[in-house]
Amino acid sequence: ELLSKVRDGKVSVEDALGKLAELPYADLGYAKVDLHRQLRRGVAEVVYCEGKTPEQVRGIVAKLGDAGQTILGTRAVAEVYETDIIHVAPGQQATVSSPALAAPVSGTVESIGLKVGRLDILGMDPVAEADARVIEVNILLDDVEAVNALTNLQVEVEIRP
Repeated sequence: ELLSKVRDGKVSVEDALGKLAELPYADLGYAKVDLHRQLRRGVAEVVYCEGKTPEQVRGIVAKLGDAGQTILGTRAVAEVYETDIIHVAPGQQATVSSPALAAPVSGTVESIGLKVGRLDILGMDPVAEADARVIEVNILLDDVEAVNALTNLQVEVEIRP
């Protein structure tokens, strides 16, 4: 298809070379993303989120999404009120649930963010604290198949002491 577009003058040789240079991998500087895994293996690319920042995970997911790939991620991000963060530590068990999930998914607190920010997820409660201050807590999920295609799904997270 790409060569036909070059032949027909719809794509320049330089642009085609750029597209071919990315195949089958894209180097993002912090991760080398496999853009052809699904084609070669018949299964989606799994983004191993442990050790990556939320920004890096978003970059990888965006690159795979732009390439039309199915993506499996292994992490959920919980927003914890700054006054409650003292009760959260890496290694604690967590449960992620949502009406969109067939069953709750268990996981483990992987890391706690260093930046206090504003609440990104707002519920339907009109008197909720829209400017509440929260810290992101990364949760490594045990069953990635359960959340296969649910990027940015709003979930409830219970972190146990």
